[in-house]
Amino acid sequence: MIIRFLRRFSVRQRILMSVATLILVIALSLAIVVSNRVASENAFQRFADVDSRIDRLLLGAAVQIASSRTNLLRYTEGLVPSPYEALDELGQAHDSLLQAQELAEEKSQKEEINVVLGALADYKVAITEIEERRQSELGGSTAGLERDAQRLSRDTGTRIALIVEESEQRVANVRVEMHAISQRWLWGLIALYLLLGSGIVTFAFLVERSITRPIIELRMGTEAFGRGELDMELPVEATSQDELSALTNSFNQMASQLTHSYRTLEERVAARTQELKERSMHLEAAAKVARNTASIRDLGTLLSASVQLISEQFGFYHVAIFLLDEHGEYALLRAASSEGGQKLLVRQYKLRVGQGIVGSVALHREPRIALDVGADVDFFDNPDLPETHSELGLPLLAQGEVLGVLDVQSKQRDAFAEKDVNVLQTMADQLALAIENARLLRSSQEALQNLERLYGEQSHAAWWEQMHARIATYHYAGVDVVAEDERPLPVAPADRNLKLDIFSRGLRLGTLLLQRDVDAPAWTAEEQTTVRAMVAQLGPVLETARLLEDTQRRSVREQQVRETAARVRSSVNVDTILRTAVRELGQTLGAAGGLIRLEVADDEI
Repeated sequence: MIIRFLRRFSVRQRILMSVATLILVIALSLAIVVSNRVASENAFQRFADVDSRIDRLLLGAAVQIASSRTNLLRYTEGLVPSPYEALDELGQAHDSLLQAQELAEEKSQKEEINVVLGALADYKVAITEIEERRQSELGGSTAGLERDAQRLSRDTGTRIALIVEESEQRVANVRVEMHAISQRWLWGLIALYLLLGSGIVTFAFLVERSITRPIIELRMGTEAFGRGELDMELPVEATSQDELSALTNSFNQMASQLTHSYRTLEERVAARTQELKERSMHLEAAAKVARNTASIRDLGTLLSASVQLISEQFGFYHVAIFLLDEHGEYALLRAASSEGGQKLLVRQYKLRVGQGIVGSVALHREPRIALDVGADVDFFDNPDLPETHSELGLPLLAQGEVLGVLDVQSKQRDAFAEKDVNVLQTMADQLALAIENARLLRSSQEALQNLERLYGEQSHAAWWEQMHARIATYHYAGVDVVAEDERPLPVAPADRNLKLDIFSRGLRLGTLLLQRDVDAPAWTAEEQTTVRAMVAQLGPVLETARLLEDTQRRSVREQQVRETAARVRSSVNVDTILRTAVRELGQTLGAAGGLIRLEVADDEI
C-alpha cells in the first residue's frame, strides 16, 4: 500500500523526499540534543553560579566574623579604645548573610543562614554588653562575656563553614544528577536514533522497492521478450505516474509495435522468399536460355531456338522475335513459338514501327506491358492469336541500337509484373548480344570470303605474270634438276606414275609428276601419303616466296624512287629539276626516251 502510494510520485520526488526526511530527522535530533544539552548546561551553570555567589558571601561573612573576633580581642586587651571595628565588620558580615539568604533558593539553606543571622545577632549583643560593662563606672569583669562572644564567633564561623560545605556537596550532587540526566537523555536519544533509523531504513527500503521493483519487472520483461515471448505485457498500475511507469508504458508500446513489425516482417519475408524463389527460377531459366543460345552461330537457328526455349522455360504460350529492317521502318517477324506464330511467319508478317505494342517498343526503346489487352489502346488484335490476354514487349538493344523486339504473350490477365520485366529484359539484352554476334559473324564470314576471293584473283594474276616471266617447268632426271620447257615424260604404267596438283588458297599453281621405272615397285600408300603432305606444304611455300619476291621488288623500286626524289630535291633551279627528273625516271624504268613539259591551260588561270 505504501509502495502504491509512493508510486504516485516521480523517482526524483521520492529520492528528494528520502533525503529531506533524513535531513529533517538528523536536524530534529541534533536540535533536541543541542537544546537539551544547552538547557542542562545553562541550568547547572545558573545553579553553580548562585551557589558560588552564596559561598563567596558566606565565606566573606566568615572572614569578617573572624576579623571581628580578632578586633574584639584587641579591644578587650586594651589595644584599641573601642569595639567599633569589630562591630563594623560584624555589620558587613550581617549584610553578606542577608544577600546570601536572598540568593538561596532552598528553604533549608535559608533557615541555616537565618540561624547564622540569629547567632550573629547574639554575638553583636555580646560585644555591646562587653563595651557597656567596660565603659560603666561600676566596672566589673567581662571575661565571661568575652568567652561567650568568642564562642558565638567560632560557632558562627563553623556553622557558615558547614553551610558552605553543604552547598558544595549540593553542587556536586546536582552535577551527578545532571550527569545521570544526560546519560538518560543519551540513552533515550540513542533509542530515538534507533527508532528513527529503523523508520528511515524502512522508508528507504520502501522507496528502493518502489524504484527497483519496476526496473526488475522491466528487465524480466525485456529478457522474456528477447526469448521470443512477443505477447507478454508488463503490468502498470493505473494510479502510478512516475517515470518508471511511463518507461514501462513505453516498453509495452514498443513491444507491441515490434511484435506487429516482426509479424509483418515474417509475412514480408515469406512473400519476399516466394518472390525470390520465383525470381531465382526466372533467372535460372534466363541463364539456361542464354547458355543454350550462346553456342549458336547461325542467325535463323538462333532465333528459332531462342523462342522455343523461352516458351518452354517460362511457360508462355506465344513468344516471337521481330527484327527491324535495314531502313528501320518495319519490324519483321523472324521467329515464333506458337502455331499461330508459324502461320504469321509463312505470311512474312510485319508491323510498322509505332504500330501496336511491338511497334511502340521499337519506337520508344522501352519495355511495354499490357496486363489486359482488351483495355490497351496500343494492342493490335491478331486473329491468329485469339487466346492472348496479356502481352509484354521488350526491346532488343545492342550497343545502343534497337535490333528488334522480343514479344511475349500469355493466356492469363495480369501475367506480368515489374520483376518479370527486369529478368526478361536482362535475357532480352543477352539475346540481343547473341543476335548481334551472329550478324557480325555472318558479316565477317562474308567479308572474309570476299577478301579471300579478291586475294585469289590478285594471286592468280600475279602467278600468271610470274609464269610468263620465267621458266615454269623443272625436270629431274635422276641426277640433277634441269629448267626447261614442258615436255612429256616417257610413257609408264599407271601404278608407276604419281601425279599431284599444287594448290595455294584454292588456286591451282601447277602439277608434280613422279615416275618410276617399269621394273621398279609401284608407289605404296605410305609413300603417296608422304608426297601428298609435302605437296600440301609446297603451295603455301610458293605463295610465300612469291610474296617475298614482290616485296623485294617493291622495296627496290621504292629505294629508286627515294634516290630519284633526293637527286631532284638537291637541285634548286627549275630547268635543272626538270632535266634531272626526266633523266632519272628514264634510266630507272629503262625507257627508250622521255619528255617533260610545263604548261598551264587557259581555263585553269
